[in-house]
Amino acid sequence: MNGKYYSSDWLQTRSIGIFVSAGLHLVLLGIILPKLSGEELLLRGKLRFRNIPLISLTSEQQQRLPETLQPPNPSVTPPEEIETILDSTPVFTNNLPPAVESTTETIPIPPPLDIPPPPPPPPVESLVPPTEPVARLLPVTPSPIPRELIEIINPREDFFNSPKVTEPMMIIPEPEIATQPEATPVDRENDLIASVQAKAESLKFDPSDTTIGERQANYERWISWQTDKNPQTIDIQGEYPLDACIKKIEGETVYGVLVNPTGEIVNLHLIQSAGYSLLNTQAVQQIESYNFSPSVAIQPYLITVKFTYNPDLCPSLSVSPS
Repeated sequence: MNGKYYSSDWLQTRSIGIFVSAGLHLVLLGIILPKLSGEELLLRGKLRFRNIPLISLTSEQQQRLPETLQPPNPSVTPPEEIETILDSTPVFTNNLPPAVESTTETIPIPPPLDIPPPPPPPPVESLVPPTEPVARLLPVTPSPIPRELIEIINPREDFFNSPKVTEPMMIIPEPEIATQPEATPVDRENDLIASVQAKAESLKFDPSDTTIGERQANYERWISWQTDKNPQTIDIQGEYPLDACIKKIEGETVYGVLVNPTGEIVNLHLIQSAGYSLLNTQAVQQIESYNFSPSVAIQPYLITVKFTYNPDLCPSLSVSPS
């Protein structure tokens, strides 16, 4: 009995210890695990800002460390120290393996491919789609109008009973011709007097340029202006003007004339006067109507027009020249 008692008491004490130990472990796990998980998350978010503890090395450990070279500061290090550092810097040798020799010579080159040339492009005409024939529209014949509708629109006229309507005649006015205002009797009288005075002046004798000396001087002056010094001479019989019949005047007029290659007159110069402006004016009119032959260059002419009284052309009433 005593042995059973002690064994059961021991078992009871041991089971209590197991339960207490298990409970303590659960409490520790419940407290420590959330804290560890929170610190782990905090460390993940702030991994860059974690603190690294410093470790102090002993003199023996420092001797076993390899020697490291720090780059000199160009702004602080003097040039003498820079040369010393460069001389003490070990030269690194290239320990890379040798390059593999190219074996392209051993690789056979494939033969060239025989590619056929591309086919020629199709002609331009083949690209144009064939034009379809345009369907011709047949003329639409209008449907005939019923006769009853025609009678309503255009009733037949009773030509026997309906009075004849005469259309009014259109009178087209004749175009008005612009007429000059009629001259008054005073204007007509003044014009007549001016005409008589002009004819009287043309019948007056003017002795200028009528003598042989004046003729020679005028000719020499005119010929000096010309390139060709040998003018052609032409004699023309003057048409006697009727206004000269009343005084039976006569005379001879000489003009120096320049004619271009087409036969047109370029210049007229009086060499000798007939003594009357009426005969000089008549001579100029006959010279301008003369047909000159074309030439290569400008040709000078010396033309003489002679006027002689002709009783067959003049009326019977005449006055002897005074």
